[in-house]
Amino acid sequence: MTVAGPRRKSGVRATKELAWMRERWAHIPARDPAYNPNLSLETADFDLAWPPRIATPW
Repeated sequence: MTVAGPRRKSGVRATKELAWMRERWAHIPARDPAYNPNLSLETADFDLAWPPRIATPW
């Protein structure tokens, strides 16, 4: 038995769980007043949002 088998299954499960969490809770950071609106909701590494999620006031 190789180690790759269990790790691959674990990776597949983690991917499914991540997709479920994003589907279930994605609306929370979108309305979080403490989450900077200049940051993307699409990535987990705090990239700048493009296009910006808020309109400029001018």
